[in-house]
Amino acid sequence: MEQLTFDVGETPEIAVTIIGGDLRLAGWEQSQVMVEADDSGSLHVEPTATGMTMRAAANCAVRVPRRASLTIERVSGDARIKSVEGVVALGSLGGDLILRQVGAATAGQVGGDVSAKKVSGALRIDEAGGDVSARAVAGDVTVGEARGDLYLRDVGGGIRAQSRSDVILHVAFAPGREYVVEAAGDMACRVPVDSSVQFAVEGGADLNVEAMNAQIAGSAGNKSVTLGNGEAKVRLKVGGDTSISNLAVSPDDVGDFGGRFGEEFGVMAEQLSEQIESQIEQQMSQFEQQLSERLSRLGDVAEVARRRAEEAQRRIERHAEAAQRRAEAAQHRAERGKRPPTSGWMFEGPRPPTPPTPPAPPRAPKPPWGPKAPATDPVSDEERMSILRMLEQGKINVAQAEKLLAALEGKG
Repeated sequence: MEQLTFDVGETPEIAVTIIGGDLRLAGWEQSQVMVEADDSGSLHVEPTATGMTMRAAANCAVRVPRRASLTIERVSGDARIKSVEGVVALGSLGGDLILRQVGAATAGQVGGDVSAKKVSGALRIDEAGGDVSARAVAGDVTVGEARGDLYLRDVGGGIRAQSRSDVILHVAFAPGREYVVEAAGDMACRVPVDSSVQFAVEGGADLNVEAMNAQIAGSAGNKSVTLGNGEAKVRLKVGGDTSISNLAVSPDDVGDFGGRFGEEFGVMAEQLSEQIESQIEQQMSQFEQQLSERLSRLGDVAEVARRRAEEAQRRIERHAEAAQRRAEAAQHRAERGKRPPTSGWMFEGPRPPTPPTPPAPPRAPKPPWGPKAPATDPVSDEERMSILRMLEQGKINVAQAEKLLAALEGKG
């Protein structure tokens, strides 16, 4: 692992030429850039007059000042960018793109999915290989082509988007803005009850309208749906079915409670999920800020502590391996002296007949005087296993176990 820290000021311009793996980038309150790469020697950073330029051949985590501006040319893997108030411009990404709490953002070619939330400016995605989801975008949303589904909600500006699959729009359409959306599959539009919008629907199979005071005109393949005074103009090109409905249910529509309650319950659940997610993101942001401040104060001390901890861990592992080898050797020595059990359920092969014991030669009687030699009984299996269990439980060490065995055998 490699880590570098640079002083760049509060509003630097950060240029990233290439990231060989994944990129995790987040803003913080420090006027420094902290870069961390997984592989040593894979990180290259050069200061510039307005900020810095960097590249990395491995996965990379970057901290930048919150008001920084970003230009990222290429990321081989996924990219997650959050808490950056400046402009974010991305070239090509091989994986998924996640944007959270950023300023105006643009992306060229994205190989996977795109998820953007809380964008304070405009959002433009030229091409995405998967789904595109954008929520809480203050400016215009432009999606050149999404090969997967397209989901847009709470867009403050206009919309120009195209999808090869289905499209879902949860938008309060406003007068004076341009809305052109094309879906090769189905199209679903959900608007507030008091909307004043006119939909021009081109193509498509079936048209299902469940909105209050809706007026439908035109012929098959070219219909007009007007809600209210029809002040906002929305143009829809649809290859499949089209559905237009309200986001909320009025008291007059309680008769359709069964079908509509499920839809509204889904909306309420989604809103609750958004609140929970927002709280979690806020707490995580505060935690990351505190952690970053502590790490910035620690500096090289944290790295030294980490290295010392790793060295201590290696020493503990070496001692544990040596103790394990000694315990195994002691157990092996103990098992060599074991006798086969005389009872119990054990399968054994046929044994050869035991030869008769020859008679012992006569011995001279011992004199009744003098000290008697102590009797030494062989150590039983139960005694050996008791010692091994104490060794295994850590009550005694290997040296103490050997002394106990020697004492029981009459050698101590």
